[in-house]
Amino acid sequence: MSLRPIILFSTILVLLIWSCESPTTSTENGSTSSRQNAAKEIKENVIATTAIVELKFGSLVVKVDTAIGGRLASIGYEGEQMIKSSRDVKNLQWGSTVWPSPQSDWDWPPPVSMDQGAYQIKTQESNMLLLESEPNAYLGLTVKKRYHLRDPRTIDITYQFFNEKDTTIKVGIWENTRVDYEGQISWATDTELKESTTNMTDVADETRLVLEGQTEKKKLFINSNKGWVAYQKNGVELKKTFPIIEKEKIAEGQAQIEIYIDPADNFAEIEEHGPYEELGPGGVATFRVRWSFKKMPNN
Repeated sequence: MSLRPIILFSTILVLLIWSCESPTTSTENGSTSSRQNAAKEIKENVIATTAIVELKFGSLVVKVDTAIGGRLASIGYEGEQMIKSSRDVKNLQWGSTVWPSPQSDWDWPPPVSMDQGAYQIKTQESNMLLLESEPNAYLGLTVKKRYHLRDPRTIDITYQFFNEKDTTIKVGIWENTRVDYEGQISWATDTELKESTTNMTDVADETRLVLEGQTEKKKLFINSNKGWVAYQKNGVELKKTFPIIEKEKIAEGQAQIEIYIDPADNFAEIEEHGPYEELGPGGVATFRVRWSFKKMPNN
């Protein structure tokens, strides 16, 4: 089946004005205090244009907003929406995006050009979209994102950071996917996990976190040795697989898998990190994640 990308244009009001005050002291990465302070640092009022590219492969429907961070804006599988597609008033916490790691280098909010800036379409084929950020999206980095629909159940995503500076920098690639506050998240059990929350149980070698019923914000840092994390909702599963990275090679203060839960704002985040590495002039960092979808068997 040939894919016919459809470009839809609309306009959203989003003005970003950075506060002149010094940033608040960073606490734990992704901490609730940093996020609560975001309202003091960002205000809305500048006009940004959305440019939605829609790709279809069977019952898998993918929408990418090339004008807002090149984000995955919507993913439908078998009629079920598998990421948070509704946008908050600051146009920040929705969809799936990529950040530089560690967060301690930039606190909150994420680097605007990388997270919310316009991305150029470099290649567009029937089952693939390649995007590139503006130069110097963050500390001299240019970002490329490649979304490849392999089949009606699989998306292969490749992120690349290109160092355009004439000096060496150290950085990691960090995928962040927002999901609606329903269903459950699961991962291979991390026996060293110190944080826990209600509705979290171990079943064999798997840990399951049921989102409904959580009452407080929480961030979990998980160093699993299996290279996967999954989200189940209304009988559909999204499973992410990625290279296993030794925890010593992850940026300090981060973990290979991170789960942020926010009951008040009705969403959760599923995050994975690539290695924290030095990039010399012209150097490239690459991180690949496969998203697989399937219908869950009825119990």
